[in-house]
Amino acid sequence: MLSGPMNSPADVEVFSDASGSWGGGAFCFPQWFAFKWPLALESTSIQVKELIPVVMAAALFGSSWKGKLVVSSVNNEAVAYILNKTHSKESHLMHLIRLLVFYAAHFDFWFRAEHIPEKRNSLADALSRDNINYFLSQAPHFHTQPVSVPPSLLPLVALDE
Repeated sequence: MLSGPMNSPADVEVFSDASGSWGGGAFCFPQWFAFKWPLALESTSIQVKELIPVVMAAALFGSSWKGKLVVSSVNNEAVAYILNKTHSKESHLMHLIRLLVFYAAHFDFWFRAEHIPEKRNSLADALSRDNINYFLSQAPHFHTQPVSVPPSLLPLVALDE
């Protein structure tokens, strides 16, 4: 969960990104996913959009993270700060943090975030812009098919506002 080997090297690295217009995506070798924003999320803040793939990655990949320290690499400094603080005054961000903490407890992993430059996040950026061909050409050892996003997951993270 939240206590644990927080200054240790990562056992698992997850990279995620969100575009303002198309959607979001994330990868954790060798798995990945990408999704289009539902109508309810199209006009939401970029911080919310950036946090959604992080939470979805925990939901989709978390069962393989038991006992591990997961470092979530994001190119939005505010989101990295919110993830590490596990708090926000904004209700939708706090909803997403609670979901992430739930998944960390449920799957028994620790997490922390790391801010990375946009240049180091080009593969996640490709997923968030539906540029799957570029992603697969640059990541040939990843699975060729995405992890399925269950239809119930997007409404859970969308939080009717």
